[in-house]
Amino acid sequence: MLSRHYPGRAEIARKDALYDAGVLGSRELMKWDMDVLPHDAALLRREAAEMAQDRTFPDFVRAVRRRGATVEVVSDGLGFYVRSNLAALGLGDLFVATNDNTVAYWVPDQLPATGQPLDLVYRLHWQGAQQMQRPPGAWVTQTRVGRGYGELAQDEQQFVVDFTGPSLAALPPDAPVKAVVTAPSNGQIVESNVYRVEATGQWRMTVRVKQLSPTQPTELRGFLQSGTNVLTETWSNILPAR
Repeated sequence: MLSRHYPGRAEIARKDALYDAGVLGSRELMKWDMDVLPHDAALLRREAAEMAQDRTFPDFVRAVRRRGATVEVVSDGLGFYVRSNLAALGLGDLFVATNDNTVAYWVPDQLPATGQPLDLVYRLHWQGAQQMQRPPGAWVTQTRVGRGYGELAQDEQQFVVDFTGPSLAALPPDAPVKAVVTAPSNGQIVESNVYRVEATGQWRMTVRVKQLSPTQPTELRGFLQSGTNVLTETWSNILPAR
């Protein structure tokens, strides 16, 4: 879609490279995608429906189900067309964990006049202690903030974040896991690491961040990744102004 509607192929490649390097977060990349793509829901859904589909995927799903396993579709990219495309393959019942961007294209039948209020009704679903309410991969169990054994500069702060879940439990202790951490607003990542905690089996991400301006808050986002596979939900935190 981007190559069809956005002429700057070099810019597309640059954004993809920044994302692969962990410099650009998925939220920032999707915001850019939404800005440059046509704001026409019908057009984008029509083009998505015309994309080539893997016709062998339904056979794979049936084979997995015969063996008692479950298939879940997980995507960190634009996801407004995932469910409709799966339904076209006869797989509308699959669990989907993706970014549903429908709200970005929603336009009411009648636009309110300037100054006229627009009443909306919506429902929020929060993650809870039950497995069905949690992300399918892994999630944050606790976040610690403060100073450790090493000295921190006056404008630095350190976070320690623990993750757990099926996607991490399935990894060997020496799996090549990396922490993808960004500070898109008023921050610079000085250091980030990740390692498995032998005592608990959880994976721990450590982040040291520099707050560029003490009078402004700093937004932080991070997740764990192995190769091209995103393993966890995205941890988000705000470092308040001092």
